[in-house]
Amino acid sequence: MKKTILIALLSGALVSLLSAQGADFAPVGARWYVNQIVLEPIPADSFVIVEVTGEEMMAGQLCRVISNLSGCGLPNPAHVFTRNDSVFFYSAVTQQFELLYDFTAEVGSQWTVRGLSHLSFDVQVDVLEVTYRHFGADSLKRWRVNTTGYFWGDMILEKVGSQWYPGPTSIDGCSAGLEERLPYSVRCYEDDSGLYNLSVNNMPCDFFDDISSTHQDETPSGIFGVYPNPAQGRVYFEMSPRLHHATLMVYDLTGRQAGTYELRGQQGSIDISAIPGHLCFWQLVHEGETIQTGRLAIQR
Repeated sequence: MKKTILIALLSGALVSLLSAQGADFAPVGARWYVNQIVLEPIPADSFVIVEVTGEEMMAGQLCRVISNLSGCGLPNPAHVFTRNDSVFFYSAVTQQFELLYDFTAEVGSQWTVRGLSHLSFDVQVDVLEVTYRHFGADSLKRWRVNTTGYFWGDMILEKVGSQWYPGPTSIDGCSAGLEERLPYSVRCYEDDSGLYNLSVNNMPCDFFDDISSTHQDETPSGIFGVYPNPAQGRVYFEMSPRLHHATLMVYDLTGRQAGTYELRGQQGSIDISAIPGHLCFWQLVHEGETIQTGRLAIQR
């Protein structure tokens, strides 16, 4: 009888322990399909694969190794491990493990990321909202955040990390070729449990799109369109009546926010004369959530 009770208690404790661990971050074989802008021979949307290639010891800790990173934030390759639903990475700057993600954070929580490459300041993450994102029968916890100092996007998913890039990426002081990875957008995440498509329109993970031949960004559902593209001085937009209003956020090739425009009504125009001429990227935000992204060539 005592043996039976002991086994039951141990089984219950094991179940509680496994439940407390949450979704595994960066298991061996996990892959992130990250958007890449190809500038030669023609401007085009392409992709690179960031992958967990194996495990190895680092500073006495068994870590997963994430390869093919770029962007001056995490080292390449990065060595990470998870403990109590918090993810740590080994910093070449501080030469110790530093906190990267806190998957226990609630609304109002903060955490600080220290020891990132190239810049001396820390990155503070403020949690604004905690919800869930559904992928078929699966649901992943999602944090809407505000970050300081690095271009890291505003959404973090358990298992996946940032929906913009697997780690914080600096705007200044980066190595040559940084612009080729913009916009920092994780198209898809894949591990043994399945494939999670994060793109707004459920685009294929490996799509290749010739930007130079695109004259208008518009989804098949007709949610939003902006034209002409390329544009000069002013663009015109068309928006679905069900949105009523939205915010258009424009970023330049360095990831800096180049403009924010409040859109109301189904049609209108936007003065873009203050945005430097080049390829830009935009997000359409409705009720605090990005519902569409696109790119815009600006001529001078």
